[in-house]
Amino acid sequence: MNFTNETIYALIAAKLCGESLPEEEERQLAAWLEVPANREEYARYRSLYEARARLRVWDRVRLPLDFAGRKFRGGFRLPARRWARYAAVMLPLLILAVVAARKWGETPAPVQLAAYDVAPGGSRAVLQKEDGRQFALADSGMLLVNGEPLQGGAAAGTLEYRAAGDDRQIPAETHRLEVGRGGEYKVELPDGSRVWLNSESRLVYPSRFEGDTRRVYLNGEAYFEVRRDEAHPFIVTVDACDVRVLGTAFNVARYTGDRHVVTTVVSGSVEVSAGGASERLLAGQQCLYDPGASTMTLRAVDATRVASWKNGLFIFDDVSIEEIARQIARWYDVDARFADDAARAASFTGAMERYRPASYIVRLLNETNTVECHLENDRALIFRALR
Repeated sequence: MNFTNETIYALIAAKLCGESLPEEEERQLAAWLEVPANREEYARYRSLYEARARLRVWDRVRLPLDFAGRKFRGGFRLPARRWARYAAVMLPLLILAVVAARKWGETPAPVQLAAYDVAPGGSRAVLQKEDGRQFALADSGMLLVNGEPLQGGAAAGTLEYRAAGDDRQIPAETHRLEVGRGGEYKVELPDGSRVWLNSESRLVYPSRFEGDTRRVYLNGEAYFEVRRDEAHPFIVTVDACDVRVLGTAFNVARYTGDRHVVTTVVSGSVEVSAGGASERLLAGQQCLYDPGASTMTLRAVDATRVASWKNGLFIFDDVSIEEIARQIARWYDVDARFADDAARAASFTGAMERYRPASYIVRLLNETNTVECHLENDRALIFRALR
């Protein structure tokens, strides 16, 4: 998004603040949102804006001055009538390093700066076709037409499938998209559905959907935006659990070693089936299926937080340091080690940007006075309870 585009920025601010826009402004915003990259940028802002009201912020927040200076140097102005809603949305958008979870009046822990640093993850994956060919995917993306790769034509960091002519004459084959530690990737499936794969995740799917259902297989974590087709339900299979949808947005996660298959609905509804039982979930609901015990648990959650990784953010609301460490380790491709069990049980509330170096995460965690954390030899994050 161009932050010097005063009109669009003001419209986004108004929309997030719940204002009713005149018909002409609604058209302007709708036209801007027709661009996929703009929709994703808007979703990222909305995630942080909505989360700010739910995060229990008990400490100071940091304003990235280089960001503010770069964006507003040069005479950027808004009409006076816009300033109230502009200010309401700018605070959560600019203050992306929320420092929290500390009691009032406590002395801050000394900041421990890492002697080494690690770059954040990025757009990288490997596509394996049924014939054994493999393709390394990166920021430039890849376009497949009738199952064969072509140079150019794909959005950045995206694998796109398109058909030319009567592709039914070409046999469908099984494709596997593998994202390792320190990676993420987006794929636009043959039916137009979009999937964002998180680090250390794998998606298996056909090069062309055939039959009565559209079935894919997931290991790890993915965010789905499914193209509606009532005649051909979309099914995500995770181990022995099926998530069945017609057209909606939802997040599914189950890494190797995880106890639960976790399905979270952002919009629409899904049906989770496993072990002879099934549950229907609506937006804002989450299902935890335990394959070992064959049990399902439903609960209300902040779906914005759960899917925040897809919008370039880590948003944690009273999450254990152990769980945060797992997410950070996958994204930065480092080891997470605990000097004591007390560090595992500590919790954190706050928001962080995913596309910052590891030292940024270390600094924020240290400033919360929750745990001590340092990066060792650029390959291991060490967590220790406060003494």
